[in-house]
Amino acid sequence: MSIWEQVLQEEPENCLAHIYIGQAAAKSGDRDKALFMVNKSKRLNPSVEEIFEVGNLYYQLKMFRDALREYLEAMRLGYKDKGRAYAAISDCYVSMSDYARAAQYANKALKLNADFDDVKDILLWSAENGGAASMLNTLVRERRQTCLAFLLLAQESLQKKDSLKAEEIVSEAERLKPSAVEMYYIGRLWYNLGAFEKALNILRRCERLGYENKGMLYDSVANCHMCMGDYDEAIKYAVMSLVINPDDQNAKDVLYACREATWGSEFGDNY
Repeated sequence: MSIWEQVLQEEPENCLAHIYIGQAAAKSGDRDKALFMVNKSKRLNPSVEEIFEVGNLYYQLKMFRDALREYLEAMRLGYKDKGRAYAAISDCYVSMSDYARAAQYANKALKLNADFDDVKDILLWSAENGGAASMLNTLVRERRQTCLAFLLLAQESLQKKDSLKAEEIVSEAERLKPSAVEMYYIGRLWYNLGAFEKALNILRRCERLGYENKGMLYDSVANCHMCMGDYDEAIKYAVMSLVINPDDQNAKDVLYACREATWGSEFGDNY
C-alpha cells in the first residue's frame, strides 16, 4: 500500500493506484477506505483492464453483484484475457449460489485452458450442487475419458441415488492421475457415499498434492472426523477452517454437532 500511496502523491489521477490501494485496504479489513478508493477510481475514466481490477476489488469486499457488473463491462469493452474473465465471472456466480451460470462460465474458461484447476474447482462444486445438470452431456462429451468427466458422471449418479454406479465411476476416476482439485472431489464423493475413512485418506493425499482451497479442505476433513466419532480432530479442523473463513457456517455446524454429541462428557463439559 505504501508504494502505491507514493505513486498517488506524484500522480493524484492515477486510477490503478486508487484501485490497488483499495484492494490492499480490503485485504486488511478497512472496508470504508476500500469503498472510498473504488468510488474515486470509477471517476477517473478507468481503462478496460482497470475496470476488471475494480471488479476484483468488489469481489474482495464480497460485493459479488457489483464485481460481476464490472467483469461483464470489461468483457463488453474488449477485455483480452477471456479465460481469466470467464473464471472470475464463474467465481462470482458460485459465490451467489447461482450454480447453473457458474458452471456455464467455468465451461467457457476450460475451453480456453483445459488445465485451469481453479475453474475445475468451481465447475465440480457447481455440479455437486446440481448446477451443471442441463449441460452435463455436453461437458462429459467434450472431456471424454478425463478424470473431470468421470467425476461429473459420478456426481450425477450420486444425485440420482445410484450409489453403486457412483462408486464404480469414482473408482475409475482415481486411476486417471487426478490433480489436487480432482483428488479433493474424489474425497468428497467418497464422503457423500458414506466411506468416511476412505474419504479422509484421500483428502490427506489431496493436501499433500497442494490443494489451495484450504478452508473447504479443512471443512471436509472435519466432517469425516465427526462422522467417525473423532470429535477432537473434527473440532481442530473446523477451527482451522474458521481461521481462514470466520463466516464458514459448515465449520460452525461441526462445532455445534460435536458439542451436542459429547454433552455431559468430560470433553463436552470443557468445550
